Amino acid sequence: MSGATVKPSSAELRRKLREKWELASVLNFLHVFEPTMEIKLKLSAEDIETALIEFNDSLVQLHIALLKGITTSKLLDGSEAWITVLCRVLQSWWPWVAQGDFPLSAAKGKELSRYKELDPIDRLLILKAVCEARAAQDDIMSFINESVKGDIAISTFRKEKLADENGTAYWYDGDGIIGHRLYSEVYEFENKIKVSGKDVESDIYIQWETVATNLEEFRRVRDEYSTSELKSEVSVSKTLEVDVIPPLEKLEKKKQRALKQLEKQNAAPYVFQSSRLTRSSRNLKPINYTYGKYNHL
Repeated sequence: MSGATVKPSSAELRRKLREKWELASVLNFLHVFEPTMEIKLKLSAEDIETALIEFNDSLVQLHIALLKGITTSKLLDGSEAWITVLCRVLQSWWPWVAQGDFPLSAAKGKELSRYKELDPIDRLLILKAVCEARAAQDDIMSFINESVKGDIAISTFRKEKLADENGTAYWYDGDGIIGHRLYSEVYEFENKIKVSGKDVESDIYIQWETVATNLEEFRRVRDEYSTSELKSEVSVSKTLEVDVIPPLEKLEKKKQRALKQLEKQNAAPYVFQSSRLTRSSRNLKPINYTYGKYNHL
């Protein structure tokens, strides 16, 4: 129909999310502080992306888990009351952790329906604001202080670049739950016109990109960067080859073994039943055990 707005596909929305450094920030926060916060949801990066796009129960439970570390409100045990607590918390925190107006400030009793209508990027910014507020709580601050005093490197809390050259920096982050990701951050400078002979500072534009999210993509980047003329890309390739890809390959093999084991378990009842059907009737013997006992033979 003429003039109708075409909604972007899930793939397009996922791509846009991955172009936001705020998503990387949220994933890193959950990766580093999940043990302290005792969030047991075990969500992967893809799970969180899907939740931001579709607004599902995983997103609700993630917000509730984070908010419980900020406030003791009993409303967090209600089915939809979490959004009320979210608004109360972020009304005061938003100016300190985000820019612009809080997206739900004018909802006035219709916060949940308004939240569901938000663009996934806006939902991401709200989630990041909640993470920022959670990071300022005493338990997180104590965890950081005690860790730094001990054997944990400061780079655990302040990510270091893999490489940086010609205005492009590379970052790596991840674990077995969140997943593994390679990012690039490109800086572009635009010089302003001098006014009355005075120098004017340049505008800085930052382009964020998620370069790799799985083993196949990490291998592709390794191969492409290994022959690059840029030292930074060659350095990234070597780091992926030595430190990143081997653990990913082990994880992939483990997943494949688990999948094959599951397939064998699922196929066992079928094989058993088929053997009974194809056996000659003169060879059939009375069955004197139950199916439950069969599993323990």
